[in-house]
Amino acid sequence: MPLTYPHRFAPTVAIVFFFIACCPVVEAALVITVEGNTISADQAGYVNIYISGNGDGLNLANYTFGISSVSGPASTLEFSATQLLNENLAGNYVFYDDLDLSGLSIYDQSNSELEQGDTTLSFDDVTITTPRLLARLELQHLLSFGQTPAQAAGETFEITLLSRPGTFFENAGGNIDTNATNAFSAASFNPGTITVSASAVPEPSSLLLFAAGGVAFWGKRRSERNRKKRLTQPSHPCECPSNGG
Repeated sequence: MPLTYPHRFAPTVAIVFFFIACCPVVEAALVITVEGNTISADQAGYVNIYISGNGDGLNLANYTFGISSVSGPASTLEFSATQLLNENLAGNYVFYDDLDLSGLSIYDQSNSELEQGDTTLSFDDVTITTPRLLARLELQHLLSFGQTPAQAAGETFEITLLSRPGTFFENAGGNIDTNATNAFSAASFNPGTITVSASAVPEPSSLLLFAAGGVAFWGKRRSERNRKKRLTQPSHPCECPSNGG
């Protein structure tokens, strides 16, 4: 006996089949995780960003990250004007197994936002499962006028994936992972905190003491070498027997 449906369910069934047949399948949510790190006051540093998934296919990653203050710091954290763009040389880089050495590029950058992206060389997908390195962004910390490293220590900033036209993750089928770019839930994106630490740079007076100590040490070693040399040398010319006896 053929299976029949009540008439009132017919429109619903038709809509379901329409979406299955006509609409692209959205990939499972990718997970973008910013690794927390510390940066010395008034110095350069970096932050690592990882991507993971449940077997997602990926052949293009374009992303925009931003910096925001967390604790109302007096100092400033910026993206370095010069980005090394060498994360693609790391063995755990997301596209390392299908690498286009010239593919990783910066498309837009300001002090507080940075957009960059990369793609596979073959344009085929790589499979995303366990965390792999997506980006390594260079940072620069700047003290405010009159602020000391000790005063800046403990100030915090947050690195966040931003919802921008330049933020999308795509597979070879042209399907974009909207969960990773638009939902911004804890399941798809984990921001990271950058904490400022006091710089371990000696004060000028300490540098002078260190230099003076080095000169004194060198002088002492030289004096000891000269003393040993004098002790090993004869105090008068050698009186050797003549051939004639």
